[in-house]
Amino acid sequence: MSKNNLVNKHRYLHLTPLQRQELLSSIENKHEIPHKFAYLNSGAEAWDRVAKASDYDLGRRELCTLGKFMQLASIKLASEPFNIVHIGSGNGVEIPTIVETIGVDQIVHYALLDISSELLKIAKSYGSEHFEALTFLSFTHDATKSNISKIVATLRQNGNRNLVLLIGNGAILSNSSCLDYVTKSMIPIDRLLITLEVYAANRGKQILEQYKSPSILNLFEMSLSLIGINNITSKELEFLYNEEKSMVEVYFISKQWLKLHPHEKIAFNISLPEKIKIFSSFRPTVSALKQFLSSKGFTIETFQYFEKERCCGVVCKVKQD
Repeated sequence: MSKNNLVNKHRYLHLTPLQRQELLSSIENKHEIPHKFAYLNSGAEAWDRVAKASDYDLGRRELCTLGKFMQLASIKLASEPFNIVHIGSGNGVEIPTIVETIGVDQIVHYALLDISSELLKIAKSYGSEHFEALTFLSFTHDATKSNISKIVATLRQNGNRNLVLLIGNGAILSNSSCLDYVTKSMIPIDRLLITLEVYAANRGKQILEQYKSPSILNLFEMSLSLIGINNITSKELEFLYNEEKSMVEVYFISKQWLKLHPHEKIAFNISLPEKIKIFSSFRPTVSALKQFLSSKGFTIETFQYFEKERCCGVVCKVKQD
């Protein structure tokens, strides 16, 4: 396709120079817009709407899984106090479930980590409103970068261990380097707690369909709008399950979109690929998840699959040499 210019300058210009460079380079070289860009600026409101949407069944099942698994995990976690490191904390909807199960007295600091400063404000306000006695810290953090080690080292200065949370965050786990950074940041007394929907072949179509709701399509549009693409529908997207990578993947079919939108009304300063990946989410089978965690340097302490929710919970620690 021919070279063009950007039109949606409002959201694009809110990116830092490094973010702009990463975005354009990723489109040109990888034919991908990293999903993390969807949450920046007004994308925070889009995610907040997803989390609160009445048709967001996945979110309800993940929250229910968290409640059940926290009850189980809290019994097995030692009684010494710890810091919570909540990666990809979003709008903080999980905070009450976590704190009420563990107990305020056992939490020294509750650290919220998210790429979106706007979502951090929402989550911190929500947490503080529910638990005035608890100290909430917030860190603007891109999970695809390695600076989590500095954050957890700062928290560990109070002499307490860390409980790292990756809750219902298949999007973060789809980038395997994110978990590598988490592994390197942990010491033997720390623990990692994960909840995640798992894949089964007989649910393949159902798993993909849940990403076609209006609120989620609007979230996908947040990243596309950075390069001037708006008003997308599910007809311009391809949803598939990559068995080799255990990933749900969503692609924007630009050729299909251009048929419905006159070419002269849009503009890009890059060559627009015919197909752009805009989303991926780790959806392994139960056995594949266990193998994945082991390959990333973890020993599983607690593992539970919840059949009704089709999700699982895991507590693990780093392997010792």
